[in-house]
Amino acid sequence: MTTDDPTFAAHYPRSPYFQDPTALTDKAIEKAIRHISEKSADQREFLIEKIDGSIAIIKARLDGNDTALVAALAAAGKAAEKQTENFTAILDESKRGSTKQIDALNEKIDDLKERMSVGDGRNNGISSSVAMVIAVIATAAAVLLVVCSAHTTPANSMQHVLYTPAAYVHMI
Repeated sequence: MTTDDPTFAAHYPRSPYFQDPTALTDKAIEKAIRHISEKSADQREFLIEKIDGSIAIIKARLDGNDTALVAALAAAGKAAEKQTENFTAILDESKRGSTKQIDALNEKIDDLKERMSVGDGRNNGISSSVAMVIAVIATAAAVLLVVCSAHTTPANSMQHVLYTPAAYVHMI
């Protein structure tokens, strides 16, 4: 027996307080949906307010960071500019000092060249004189040797044999 069966209604009369369970369930579901919708709408609004507030805080911080970053970059630019000026001044001073040192070295080199050419002339003169004396001594020694050897060797000695090409032919 089901509730749709006509005999069921005859056996079990409905009370005035009896309500259809399907209708009650539908009403409860509708009420729960309304309650959930209201709660989710409230939560949605709360989350949107929180997000908007957080975004505003983040923007304020970023704006502060941007301002600080711009100030830091400007200060770094000024410091770099001042450092460049200092380096330029130091390099100019170093260049002037190097130029003075190079000029002084060039003067010393020129002085040494002059001394070398004066000394070279003296050395050439001395060397020529020494060479001349050695040549004279060597010539005198050669003449003396020839004279001495002519007096000490007999005229018929075998030391003065003259070899002719015919003599070489017999040796081969």
